[in-house]
Amino acid sequence: VRMREHPVHGQQILRGIEFLEGPSRVVSQHHEKWDGSGYPLGLRGEDIDICARIFAVADAFDAITSDRVYRRGKSYEAAAEELDAWAGKQFDAKVVAAFHRVPKEDWEELHRRSLTQEKETFDSHKMVGAIMEPRLEALVS
Repeated sequence: VRMREHPVHGQQILRGIEFLEGPSRVVSQHHEKWDGSGYPLGLRGEDIDICARIFAVADAFDAITSDRVYRRGKSYEAAAEELDAWAGKQFDAKVVAAFHRVPKEDWEELHRRSLTQEKETFDSHKMVGAIMEPRLEALVS
């Protein structure tokens, strides 16, 4: 029960910081689920901020594929299958479909770079932008 409070606490931390208004919605809604079974507000469908819906898929993919102290990360294929299984329930099916339009090789390259670059010089924003922005622009066009 206490763990489920973290989205509200995160939003409170960001409250009043104008340029973080958008990200504060992501923080507060990242555990909402497409079918309304999430928390803290039980939002459903398009009532959930689109950025929070995108973050939920990205966060789940990262959680599934990353090594944890208690288990090894699963493969890209296993993660993609799990996202598909929860599309329309936990995740926006359109966001999961968009995830699938990003080539597996791009995800693997992001993962490889995140593991090999020095912590001090690792700039995930720059790395994601360089790899993903041209692909995203092509998808939108």
